[in-house]
Amino acid sequence: GNFTVLQGHRYSATITLGFFEAAASNDQVAQVFVGSGFQQVSVTGSGTVRQALGTWPGPNTTVALDPHVSNVTDLGSAALAA
Repeated sequence: GNFTVLQGHRYSATITLGFFEAAASNDQVAQVFVGSGFQQVSVTGSGTVRQALGTWPGPNTTVALDPHVSNVTDLGSAALAA
């Protein structure tokens, strides 16, 4: 689906993987989030469900999320969280 992102905000998301994808490293899984345009991405967890954090560097916009990504939550301005 689509999600509206705000410049400089940090987001968390759930990344759900298929059976064969579950063998991927967290660095490989992070590329799903990076591919949508996020930066400073980190992924934790193992198996088919991972948690991702990332910062949106660009202007406010609506992005098409990878089908693996769900439960996107705006954590607020990254500058305030730093």
